[in-house]
Amino acid sequence: MKHLSFYISLISAAFAVQVSAQTQTESNPQVIFTGTSVNVKGISNNGRYICGARMYTEAYRFDIEKKELITIPAADSYSDMAALDVMDDGTLVGKNDKKEPGIYRDSEVGWESLPYPNGDWKEGSCTQCTGDGKYITGYIMGKGDATSPYKTFPALWEKQEDDNYKYVGLPNPQTDFLGGKTQFVSPRTISPDGKTIIGVMMEQRGFYSQPIVYHKKDNGEWEYETPFVALSYNMDVYKTWMDKEPQMKDYITAHPGESGYIEQVKTYQRAYAKWQFEFFKAWKKGPEFTSVPVIMSENGKFLAPTTVINEYSYTEGATDIELVSQLVYPCRYNTATKEVEIIKTVPDFVPVAVSNYGDMLSSDGEKIFLLLHENNEKIELSEWLNKKYGFNLYDKLPSNTEYLDCQTVGGSLDLIVASYRSVLENGDLDKKEVFCIKLPIVNNIMQTLNTPSSATIYIKDNMLMLTSSEKVEKVSIYDLAGGKVFESASNQDCYDISSLPKGVYIVAAKVNGQTVKAKVYKESGI
Repeated sequence: MKHLSFYISLISAAFAVQVSAQTQTESNPQVIFTGTSVNVKGISNNGRYICGARMYTEAYRFDIEKKELITIPAADSYSDMAALDVMDDGTLVGKNDKKEPGIYRDSEVGWESLPYPNGDWKEGSCTQCTGDGKYITGYIMGKGDATSPYKTFPALWEKQEDDNYKYVGLPNPQTDFLGGKTQFVSPRTISPDGKTIIGVMMEQRGFYSQPIVYHKKDNGEWEYETPFVALSYNMDVYKTWMDKEPQMKDYITAHPGESGYIEQVKTYQRAYAKWQFEFFKAWKKGPEFTSVPVIMSENGKFLAPTTVINEYSYTEGATDIELVSQLVYPCRYNTATKEVEIIKTVPDFVPVAVSNYGDMLSSDGEKIFLLLHENNEKIELSEWLNKKYGFNLYDKLPSNTEYLDCQTVGGSLDLIVASYRSVLENGDLDKKEVFCIKLPIVNNIMQTLNTPSSATIYIKDNMLMLTSSEKVEKVSIYDLAGGKVFESASNQDCYDISSLPKGVYIVAAKVNGQTVKAKVYKESGI
């Protein structure tokens, strides 16, 4: 039974005995091999399941707790069937063999198609779901009606009391971020509470795309924004310069093979190159932010796009502009505060995953790197594991492993999913396999959770409540990976922890010179 608030006093001695028995196995990271080489597409919010798909062949789900792999074969060699995300109970979401958005609960029922809105809709896909399965986002494709062009439409489904799903939809912006007609919007990720959805908006001509952020308001309506446009472009001059764009019809009047055709083409190319160079100088005022892939933390708090700064040159009479330099930096964007942090101390770091706290992961094809949120330090994953846990990752992998690649990460950085490639002596690739690094829960804190005290510690409405007949001197909060996520030295009876994501935490409070601890559950978060 769920409660609005969880009153959790200090853990009993029985729990302490259980923790003590588990300490030996949980005090070190675990490496769990999946038995599949297929790249990971999704991870459940509770960190128990991962899933993926090899197009035209199979989809899979791996249960990390039971170490159990199930595969779902495609119906035929033309199938786009895919598992793209997984719920906390193991239900897969993606698309079935008919290219319809669907869910997969078990092998007896197979793929269950999700409903479409009224109209001529033929295809689509689910892209991500909330852990509890209440919401699924994705897109549908079709005409809508016989007179409309084929198009892609953003979609949202909501679970009903009978466990079936109802199509509820999302707003489909008619105007793109450049002022033209939107080509398509494709949602990619959704926060656990179903209130934040991130997707890709493609502008009318298909040259540029942008991340689009949907927010669900208190009244249930959705609003959206494209937060990076104003940082990248000077939109005040856009229309003026687009009106100056050279038109091919004004330069090329001859047909291929006719006299003068080739020279007319070159004349047009020279005019276009000169215009494009001047246009870019006037229009591009900052870095451009990648929209694909959309990388969002599990709690919906952080986006991690890659920023690209290009410098161009133009020589009079040339038929094209030249890219002189390209600078690439990671970015951390807070969807709640709308703060943008471009991290220029780590050039060429391209994020592939981001944790609930803003830690980023990347890979150069040979090694995996972490960019820690506390100080933006870049550190190689195996080195970080060695420093933090005294754990040698390569001891757990085949001795001929040469390549590591990051797949995804659990919200609290307590689960890292990667893949290795081993190489034979002759240089041929030996094997590729996906594996999971499961990091230990807080052992040094949890072993003493049964400290006796008169203090009562619980969470209510995003506030940590601490009542005690004695003086509270200091409060610290830890996640289950051992990281300190909150600290206050003020003497209060309540603390605002709305910035922390949903999950389980350990609270350590110094009361009258004695440290007392409790395990609490935060039901909601940003």
